[in-house]
Amino acid sequence: MDRSSRRARARAVRLAVTGVLAGILVALVPPAASVGLSASACRVANARTGTVKTTFTAAVDAANAGDTLTVRGTCQAGIELGKDLTIRGTKPKGAGTPTLRGVIGFLADARSVLVIPDTVNVTLASITLTGGGGTAGFPPDVYGGGLIVRGRATLMSVKVVGNDLSAGNGYGGGIEIDRGDVVIGGRSVIGQNSARWGAGIAVDQGGTLEIRDKAVVSGNIATEDGGGIYAVSAAVTISGSAKIKQNVAAGSGGGIYAEDSQLRVRDRASVTANAADDPGAAGGGIKVAAGTWAVIRDSAIVSGN
Repeated sequence: MDRSSRRARARAVRLAVTGVLAGILVALVPPAASVGLSASACRVANARTGTVKTTFTAAVDAANAGDTLTVRGTCQAGIELGKDLTIRGTKPKGAGTPTLRGVIGFLADARSVLVIPDTVNVTLASITLTGGGGTAGFPPDVYGGGLIVRGRATLMSVKVVGNDLSAGNGYGGGIEIDRGDVVIGGRSVIGQNSARWGAGIAVDQGGTLEIRDKAVVSGNIATEDGGGIYAVSAAVTISGSAKIKQNVAAGSGGGIYAEDSQLRVRDRASVTANAADDPGAAGGGIKVAAGTWAVIRDSAIVSGN
């Protein structure tokens, strides 16, 4: 074999070895997206475009009406959603609970986790809304720690927990429905929220609320009326196996306070173990105030309040 042939063969061997080593290195190194990604790191993917943003606000801004956004980790929210969207949580191995956070503060410094304006329709699924301090109205009023709905919202297996409106005259510690329409289903939990009226949910001005399936409104505390639900000029339906339980109001209606409203509790739904703490108050389970039409039927249970 002449010198040029030996050099060509040696070069071919070096290239082959280099290729093998590169393949081993690629196999050993995990994808860049997972390197150094903490369990709570915010990642929001758009199902239509495949793009991934590191903030929830950027993902919403880039989305088109009708898009589906998938949330991983904990993301700062505190924004209004100006377009129809589906927002789903995902929890891959090693990731934390998918969460959107608001801001708890004094009146104008506070933020609801999400605000859904008129004409907008949003679906939320398998995600937690927490840390909301509401949206300020005419001082000292503040509304909707976790969620304000003026349009339409569907919540499926969503947790609205740990929102606090105690800094002002709060309506709807977890959710405030202002002329809007809301369906809460799956295994949703509205719990451990606080407000003056409607610590769990406040619904008024012609708004509608349906709680169904195995959804639960539990452990909310109102410093006035409606520990679980506060309804004025509204329509409320509790159906399926939904539960309104272990809520507390310092005034009336530990479980539900309904005034000038329509209230239906049906199927196997239950209102149990709620309390109105004020000795002069009424309705540990349900307070049916003036102008309310209430129906409790089928195998629905109202007891232990």
